[in-house]
Amino acid sequence: MFTEFLSQNTNQAIAYFIITNIGLFLALILTKAFVLKNLKMIYKRTKSIVDDVVFDVLAKLKSSTVFVISTIISMNLLVIPGQIQKYANLLIILILTFEASKILNHILRKFIASKFENNKSAKTLYIAFEKVLEVIVYAIGLILILDNFGVNVSTLIAGLGISGVAAALAVQNILADIFASVAIYLDKPFNIGDFIHINGNYGTVSKIGLKTTVIKTILGSDILISNKDIANLPIENLGRIKERKIITTVGVSYDTPTKKLKKIPELIIGLSKISEKIEVLNCSLDKLNDFSLDYSIFVKYKTPDIKEFNQLKNDFNIAILELFEKEKIEIPFPTQIRINKK
Repeated sequence: MFTEFLSQNTNQAIAYFIITNIGLFLALILTKAFVLKNLKMIYKRTKSIVDDVVFDVLAKLKSSTVFVISTIISMNLLVIPGQIQKYANLLIILILTFEASKILNHILRKFIASKFENNKSAKTLYIAFEKVLEVIVYAIGLILILDNFGVNVSTLIAGLGISGVAAALAVQNILADIFASVAIYLDKPFNIGDFIHINGNYGTVSKIGLKTTVIKTILGSDILISNKDIANLPIENLGRIKERKIITTVGVSYDTPTKKLKKIPELIIGLSKISEKIEVLNCSLDKLNDFSLDYSIFVKYKTPDIKEFNQLKNDFNIAILELFEKEKIEIPFPTQIRINKK
């Protein structure tokens, strides 16, 4: 093969090839350095990840890859025998396949880092898509290698297509969960540590996986919910509530003097002083029920933490009971009075 190569190329052509290859290699290296220098000034002034990714890709581009590129271009000056061309193409495809895989994975990593910087579970998503990208890139590389050695890849691709459809049907539920996990990462209906209400269950999100999300309930048990099901369920994210406003109803006896009834709203509003995180917004006599006079109390609890909220609500209710005890205001039990007529 080498003798055939020498017989088809003059010494002058080989010399031109070597000089052109070296010159082009040095030109590409200098161009890379120039572009990197200017990109560095640009990406420091912008928040876009596009220029960051371009800078990183160029910075990670190895000199060996640049040399392969310059060699591919310079080879146009030579007459390459078929066998040498095949093995040269094989080497080129292998190098470019590995480089393409690294570049695409870096872009994916950069994108996920920018979108989910504080989300530890994003690593699971990245690893899964990294493997998918690697399989796709290496599959393309393998097809190019087989085509280079004369294999009929059209038949192979058609066969892979039919097999791919069959495989997709077999794992459609798994794929649905994976795509739903992507939607969760992008839409962010909840994050790790959020306290949520979903499908009648209250709990803290402890893990967002590719197939399932794990909710740790108040009782300490774990509930695994399919990501596909989560996409179709209403979610109440209590972990994002900065403050809570609730209406409490408390009833007093009909025996309570009118003077005290008028005073109750002022007394209830005054309970705001028990904590800086409790504010009574309104209190009014709302209903005249069968057994009681019902007051509606509109209260704001200034805390995002569910445990602190429950404690504040407990303290406020105790304060109401203490207030009524002090003012001798009775909270009645449901009673019935039977009148016998003779």
